[in-house]
Amino acid sequence: MATTDTLHLDLILQELDTRLLLAFARDRGHSLRGGDLGYAVHCWLREVWGENWPKPFMAEDRGRMVQVLAYHRQEASDREQSWQACDADLRAIAHNQLPGHKDRSPAAWREGMSIGFQCLGCPSKRLARGASLPPAPNDPNQRQAGPGDEVDAWQHYLARNPDTPAHPALREEVYSTWFRERLGADCGAELLAVRVANMQRQKLLRRTQDKNREKRKTKEVELPAVTFDGVLRITNPEAFTQTLAKGIGRHRAFGFGMLLLKPALG
Repeated sequence: MATTDTLHLDLILQELDTRLLLAFARDRGHSLRGGDLGYAVHCWLREVWGENWPKPFMAEDRGRMVQVLAYHRQEASDREQSWQACDADLRAIAHNQLPGHKDRSPAAWREGMSIGFQCLGCPSKRLARGASLPPAPNDPNQRQAGPGDEVDAWQHYLARNPDTPAHPALREEVYSTWFRERLGADCGAELLAVRVANMQRQKLLRRTQDKNREKRKTKEVELPAVTFDGVLRITNPEAFTQTLAKGIGRHRAFGFGMLLLKPALG
């Protein structure tokens, strides 16, 4: 077993049957009208693994199958026990009956190591109490937003800089700045490069906030889904593993913010 002062982290792979996953979500009262597979995967992971469910995760729609990559703090032996203890109908949704895994604990890294990454982020900002954002004249898709609303980081920027031309390059710069800020200085790595590989708006299902959990309702929101590519140089393996386990930005429990690592090119 891992010691109490060392974080154990595995990258796990799970392949889910799309039809069965959507049926599971409908049975739990989630219509997924906006096609938010991340919400369905979130619900499935929580029911299978309980309080130790894997997160952050990344879900890729592959037609009949949804591929899920996630970081999990449980060790393989504990993960197998949890898997066997969950309901058989939940296990039946998975094509692979026990998730494969790779070690992502601090021992897997060395100081000075450069590594590539991909991250699906949700660049957004929540308005503070008393704040509001009127629609910007150079962005027809922007809506009126008030205190507590979560808004696109680009929408937030344009509202505060109404005379700025809405160039695509500037939008990428705003998103990249958001990523750098959310990664932070204590992430255990130096950000050598980051770029926006893809950006789109996505409808997401979220629970409303209420101290009384029974009064919480599911609502649909539209926010940016931005894929970042880049290169990191590891400076502190322990802190870097903590960053992997935590993820980047908001909605990390719903398919955003996972740093998926890959060899650094060049």
